[in-house]
Amino acid sequence: MRSVGLLLGTVHYVAAVAILPTAETAENCKNMTFTVEASATHIIVDTPSDAELSSTDNLNAYLQNLPVAVLNGVPGNRSGTFHLAAVYCVPSSTTSDTTTQFQSPSDSDQNPPLQILIHGSTYTKEYWDRGAWNDGNSTYSWRTAANSAGYATVAIDKLGSGASSHPDPVLDIQLPLQMETIHAVIKQIKSGKVGIPISGTYILVGHASGSSLGASLAQTYPDDVDALVLTGYSSGSSANTSLILAQEYEPAATSDSKRFGNLSYGYLLGNSLAARTTTLYYEGHYDPAIAVSDYSSRGVQALGERFSLGPKTVPAFKGKVLVLTGANDQVVCGSTPARMCSLVPDAVMNVNTTFSSSTGFEYYIPQTGRNVNWHYKAPVTFDVTFEKLDYLLGRSSPGWRVNADELSDG
Repeated sequence: MRSVGLLLGTVHYVAAVAILPTAETAENCKNMTFTVEASATHIIVDTPSDAELSSTDNLNAYLQNLPVAVLNGVPGNRSGTFHLAAVYCVPSSTTSDTTTQFQSPSDSDQNPPLQILIHGSTYTKEYWDRGAWNDGNSTYSWRTAANSAGYATVAIDKLGSGASSHPDPVLDIQLPLQMETIHAVIKQIKSGKVGIPISGTYILVGHASGSSLGASLAQTYPDDVDALVLTGYSSGSSANTSLILAQEYEPAATSDSKRFGNLSYGYLLGNSLAARTTTLYYEGHYDPAIAVSDYSSRGVQALGERFSLGPKTVPAFKGKVLVLTGANDQVVCGSTPARMCSLVPDAVMNVNTTFSSSTGFEYYIPQTGRNVNWHYKAPVTFDVTFEKLDYLLGRSSPGWRVNADELSDG
């Protein structure tokens, strides 16, 4: 399969940003929509017909033949104007006055470091908070933990996900254009004109395919962020086709017409609770109700997201790198049952060699599956992660302490 993770694109941005607080948003958060113009070189293949995608059997046949189609594809430019939905949150201790808490000091060093949160496939920006089912439980909320640790956060719906634009799922929703739109958002944020204070430190935090996007961004635009936190990431991932086919994908428009009836057939929805749970969770280490809620609110995956896994090496990036991957991540383990997997430690530690110019590397391997945020160990995982991130960045979080025994895990 041809890698397009290193293909360059061009990007333009416009300063039109809608800031839309809603009743559902936490008092230290506000909803935003970024409008960006972006272009990138993609792999152009014949777009499948609706008939080819109309049933699980037909779709699985197409997925099995996809590597050949991608290999035979030709490069072509894709561009457009897109809208990316986001939610921006400030540290909860910044101020109790909601009328002033989003105002920024003139000195960027006085503003908190900003985490830019990029979700993985089949998810939305709600992955970083309480899940798309939004039950109010902050135990599994990365956003809440980050804000409590003194970080501001902006969680973004990737192109083709959530409330963001949904262009052609085969030709447009590939990694390069998704990466270019995030690059455009970062440029807007750094301009200081979009309602987010200019910070002295920017961190991109990704999950799964969001981590691959982060690695691609760091190689193509190494000065965009100062640090990467890559969750559900390793130096190699499984090409286990059985994991993909077991999801029982169907066009989201027909599988759940109430939520996705307006999408074209290339946006897919998995229809196996058992397969999703096995792929994303480590048995006995999560609340089963979480997996059910996760499945009931699952998002779409565009066919084009399967065209690239991102760069294998990232020599251009000179910032800090922190890798957070569950010891029982089924995608890394491949055909090996997660409970027997011994591949993860080497696959995680080897990431250090792929970021050959990095000026600092840390890792943590909790006893979780792929969704590190939604296991019983999540609170400890957050503690350790932010302690390690603070160390890499040379900062401290008042009141944030981690048991030394936990730090020995990685």
